[in-house]
Order: sequence, then C-alpha cells, then structure tokens
Amino acid sequence: MERAIAEHGGQGDRREMELQEAFAVSLMFIKGNVEEVYAALTKALSLAQVLNLPYHQTRLFAAQHTFLMHIGNFTAAAAVAEQNEAVAKRTANPTTMMIANWMLGVSHHALGDQVRAQRYCETALKPEAMLNSSLICSGYDQCIRALIALARSLWLQGYADRAVTVATQALHRANALDHPVSLCVCWISTVTVFLWTGDWSEADRIIDRLIEVLLANSTCHWSWLEGRALALAGRYGSWPAPIECLS
Repeated sequence: MERAIAEHGGQGDRREMELQEAFAVSLMFIKGNVEEVYAALTKALSLAQVLNLPYHQTRLFAAQHTFLMHIGNFTAAAAVAEQNEAVAKRTANPTTMMIANWMLGVSHHALGDQVRAQRYCETALKPEAMLNSSLICSGYDQCIRALIALARSLWLQGYADRAVTVATQALHRANALDHPVSLCVCWISTVTVFLWTGDWSEADRIIDRLIEVLLANSTCHWSWLEGRALALAGRYGSWPAPIECLS
C-alpha cells in the first residue's frame, strides 16, 4: 500500500484519497492505533474536502472517530462527530445521516450522556432498509456500532431487558453478515451487557467464540481486540491460559 501511494506521486486526486484511506484502515488492524493511521486519515480527509466529496468525508470522519475512540480521546471523537453531522446534513443522504447519528450516539455514550446516546442511536436505526443491508465502513459494519452503543446505554439507564434484546439483535446481525472484524467488534462489546445482567453462560460462549476467531485470523494483529479478549478470558476464567493462546 505504501508503495502504491509513493508511486502515485501525491497527485492530490481521488485515487490518492482512496489509497490513503485504505492504508489507514488496514494499518489500524495490522499495527493498532499508531500515529501513522491518524496521519493517513487526516491526509485522505483533506483531499476529500478539496475534491468536495461529502460521502467520502463522512467515511473518513467515521474512521477518525473510531481511531479516537480506540485511544480513549472521547472529547476529540465527539468533535469529529459534530463536524461530520454538518457534512451529513448537507448531503441529505440516508446512509451518511445514519453514520452521523451513530457517531454522535457513541460519543454521548462514552461521555456519559446516556439519554442523548439512546436518542441518536435509535434515530440511526430507524430506516428499516439500513438494517437489511451491509454497511461496512472503517473495517466493520456501522449498524452494529449503533446497536452496541444503544444496548449499553439502555443498560446504564436501567433498562436491562431492552439492553439484552438489542445486544441479541446486534449478535444476530453480525452472525448473518459473517464478517470476521464485525463479529469480533460485536462480541467484544456486547459481552459486557451479558456480564452486567449476570448471563454468565452466554458471556462465556461469546468469549470463547471471540478468541476462536482471533486465533483463526492470527495473521491480522488486531491488538485492540486481542487485549480485551485476553482480559475477559483471564478475568472470567473462560480459558485457563489465555496468554499462551495468542502468543
């Protein structure tokens, strides 16, 4: 990918933008949340803005938001979500609005405003057509991100039964898509809902499946997923020696 970018010669066109985006997303799953990822996303976003490509701007804002959430910079992620909302409103495109709403919902969830998180996530999930199609962006399905945030925000507000229902909906969607990264993102996030509600058997099943998929795709060093999977396996006794499993 780096060779392709170098050979393209920094022409500042759509092709360079696409190469920078692909490089950033692939690097995020290979090396983790390194500075090179954000630099490539920033470069691609600046090109999308110059070229006046609002849909691509939304995709790149979503990728930036994901990166910032991974490193725990929730305030910066919220600022990116707000910038993206302004772009999405200008397009009036259902997909870009859906992505804008889930980004705002995830940000409010992380910052502690669960009421607004619920409202934005539910708005993101309203178009029925969205739930019946694949929305892979930044490496995984965007509807799953909205469902995850909604489930967690519902539990934190005391709606445990609804939280489990939404978490189960996310799991069904991930299984239907059969997309490894989307599956892992779904499992690592929804398992907390089942742990919080005391459903240990379901939580244990999810953790086992998560580690199984990570092992099967060991050529990709999904460090941000591996670390959380190991912590869950070690803490809840799912595997006797989790470190050895991924070494």
